[in-house]
Amino acid sequence: MAGFLPQALIGPFADLFVAATSLGLAIIFLMGERPLWVIYLVLGLRSIGTAFHMPSMQASIPLIAPEDQLMRVQGWTQLLSSATIVIGPMLGAFMLAMFSMEHVLLIDIVNAVLASLSLLLVRIPQPERKADEVAKPNMWGFCRLPAISLSS
Repeated sequence: MAGFLPQALIGPFADLFVAATSLGLAIIFLMGERPLWVIYLVLGLRSIGTAFHMPSMQASIPLIAPEDQLMRVQGWTQLLSSATIVIGPMLGAFMLAMFSMEHVLLIDIVNAVLASLSLLLVRIPQPERKADEVAKPNMWGFCRLPAISLSS
């Protein structure tokens, strides 16, 4: 739980972070500026947001799905994720042919905000902890470095 619950809670913030970077890029584009370094910076920041989003989304599935349906739900999740990878670029190219880059970025922002708001409707249960789990050492117990004396 210590590994998965924080990721599940960070998910909405990661979505909003990705949306904020898109908003910043859209504003820069609307001002008429299009420096290449800004585009690379925004892509890097969006990648950081995605690095938090994907694990948090995957970590929340076992907490939400009924245990007897977990394999089925995970299969559908993987199918949708794969379909997004295949269909996303085609849809993006279509949208760029129909709309300006600024409008496509604004659509991306609206979708991210709607996705984050929809998470307010989902209740992620807090699993009960067993007494023997509390006493087990955590990763911080293994990360302590011995004290080093600098005086001789």
